[in-house]
Amino acid sequence: MSKKEKTREQLIKAVREAFRAKGYANTTMDDLARATGKAKSTLYYYFENKEAAFRAVVKYEGETLKNELLKIINDPARTAREKLEDYVLFRWKAFEA
Repeated sequence: MSKKEKTREQLIKAVREAFRAKGYANTTMDDLARATGKAKSTLYYYFENKEAAFRAVVKYEGETLKNELLKIINDPARTAREKLEDYVLFRWKAFEA
């Protein structure tokens, strides 16, 4: 992973927390800048606007969920029942957060 990709991922994680704290409608680019500890110009380098930042968070969350679920499903050490139980439990916890 390149330095730019790592930085983007760190920004997405911080942006996610800002949206979680205030909600999409009540969060501004200034809030996102404060949450990331970066200047707004840096955010605009990575995200065109607030909506693009939000879309990046949604995409990141979806990819993370998919990858974790695939690990569970593809684990040869688990029985079909264990896979199903772990899958359901993981999904439950993911949507609870």
